[in-house]
Amino acid sequence: MSELDFLEAKDLSFSSESDFFQYITNDVDLDDVDGNVNLIGSVSDYLTKEEFVQALDNGFETIWSTDDLYLLAAHTGSSSIPYYVYLDEDFPVFLTTANITDEMPGTIENFLKSDPNLGRFWLSMEQMELLRAEISREYDDLIIPFFTGHRSEYTEIPAEKRDEIDRTVSYWGEDGRQAYKEMRTKYGILPTNLVFERPNHFKFGIKQEGVFKHQGGSITETWELYRSERTRKSRVKNAINSGGYDTDARSEQFEGRTISGSRPWAVEMDEAMSTDPLESFVPHISEEEMEFSVAGYKAKPNTPGFDAQLVDTNSYGSTKLRGRRKTIRVYPHQGSGIDQHFRIYNFVQDHFDPACRAVEV
Repeated sequence: MSELDFLEAKDLSFSSESDFFQYITNDVDLDDVDGNVNLIGSVSDYLTKEEFVQALDNGFETIWSTDDLYLLAAHTGSSSIPYYVYLDEDFPVFLTTANITDEMPGTIENFLKSDPNLGRFWLSMEQMELLRAEISREYDDLIIPFFTGHRSEYTEIPAEKRDEIDRTVSYWGEDGRQAYKEMRTKYGILPTNLVFERPNHFKFGIKQEGVFKHQGGSITETWELYRSERTRKSRVKNAINSGGYDTDARSEQFEGRTISGSRPWAVEMDEAMSTDPLESFVPHISEEEMEFSVAGYKAKPNTPGFDAQLVDTNSYGSTKLRGRRKTIRVYPHQGSGIDQHFRIYNFVQDHFDPACRAVEV
């Protein structure tokens, strides 16, 4: 029990999620914890907290619970991996000492990917760039000792060197803050993984999958950055949930019969889509990290627009997209889930318009 309860929170009561993180800040020395502490965001489409708690049984054993805080154990072979989860109806947050490379994929990642009512806390490359700029403006003495960046052909980001090349960059060095800016200008990259360090204050990393990795000092800055991103995601989630797929909608033409029907949500852009992202749509949406395959695609450059059918490589759920000028409508189909739709929104943000907005149709 003591090994699993690495925050020593058993039998304590917390009035809110903020109260819980205040306890961690004031009363827990995270530097004494065996391993790094990772904050993992998630998205829940369950209607109640009780339904989410029931879903936890599919991946975890509940060790104990206090109000909205649960301590869980994920069992892999002879090992038990601890996960705290603080319940939020839309965005439950997990804390764990699980290793990102070896222990998370078979536990928390599998749990969030295998349930259509759950999703990962995806960050687009454009949003990663906004977070980088935001925290860099706040702290003059900030260091970025590590980052990875990616560039896709036809991206809107200009590049001085061979802008037709897809590229991925990994960089270690105390001058990473300056080096990133140079590589963005010269090679047109956007970040996919970032580590922020303010000497004697904090050090943490952010991955696109919504993993915030505490590496030293205060956890407050990590928590505040996560909370600001959660506020933005709430607006996107509300738009996504305005769409849906009904398998038993009543037919207006044939009395007594039911039909299947899809209600779209949409992504709006400031300007009409250009031909470049239409030409590169299939190779980019098919990249391994997007977790989609393309069942059908037809560009309409004279409109401009496109029609596409995507299949999720995890759930095999299908989603149709219909793009026309400044709007891309997203039509859910049976088997598609919240994780899939956040990936679609992030794809539009990265490859069509970084200022796009998720809206109700």
